[in-house]
Amino acid sequence: MKRAFIILIEIAFLFAILQTSFAQYVLGDVQGEVSGWFESVANYSEREQLSELRDNLQPYVAKLSEQQQTYLNQLTNDKERMRKFSADYCKGDDKNPYVYGETLKIVCAEFVSSRVLFPAKNS
Repeated sequence: MKRAFIILIEIAFLFAILQTSFAQYVLGDVQGEVSGWFESVANYSEREQLSELRDNLQPYVAKLSEQQQTYLNQLTNDKERMRKFSADYCKGDDKNPYVYGETLKIVCAEFVSSRVLFPAKNS
């Protein structure tokens, strides 16, 4: 009986401590940090694929202007941007002010052959 009472007091004490704003702040920080780790692990494969794509594009990108290089680097940092670019400029008829002509054909061909947009194709 004494043991159960002590355990009950410990649980009540722990509950009271965890209700403080400081504990909520610390636990919020820990949760944010752990969430960041999980997100990083989950996106590792995608980041590797994007890096591989940037490496494949590097010989062509080196010949472009600085603005075009910056645009392509930003484009290949995010899968959703690539998907929108592919839909608008590779498959669609929109005109891109940064990537056009032969460069557009090369970029679109690299996108199609990459594992980023079409993972099942090359897996």
